[in-house]
Amino acid sequence: MSDQPVLMFMFTTKGAINLAFGAGMLAMPAQLLHLYGLSLDPAGELVGRLFGAALVGIGIAQFVGRNSSRSGLQSLLVGAFAIADLIGSGLAIQAVLAGLLNEMGWAVAGLYAFAGLGFTLAWLKEGRQSVGASSPATTC
Repeated sequence: MSDQPVLMFMFTTKGAINLAFGAGMLAMPAQLLHLYGLSLDPAGELVGRLFGAALVGIGIAQFVGRNSSRSGLQSLLVGAFAIADLIGSGLAIQAVLAGLLNEMGWAVAGLYAFAGLGFTLAWLKEGRQSVGASSPATTC
């Protein structure tokens, strides 16, 4: 079974989330992060906007790449997104448990976990298919 439907779903969903949140961080980082119980000084707003710019770039790459054919580069990106999203989930969970983020932080942790597990599933499926495809056929 191909992992293309999983990848298309993950790239589309995470790309849209990254584009939306990235645009919000570019436009109004202090107001957006206030929803999560955070307050920003001017330096924090700059860092928030830089983070927003990165999210927009990643979101564009994910959204545009959702229909691309499977390649070595796409496989590397899927692995990188899986690792980054799982790390993000762990960081968000730590922040909520430490009281840095309010209850809305669980939504952030959940979105990161969802994306991390989805990209991991696609990455693992690719690994199994690669091993099967590269094994030489034996005949008796």
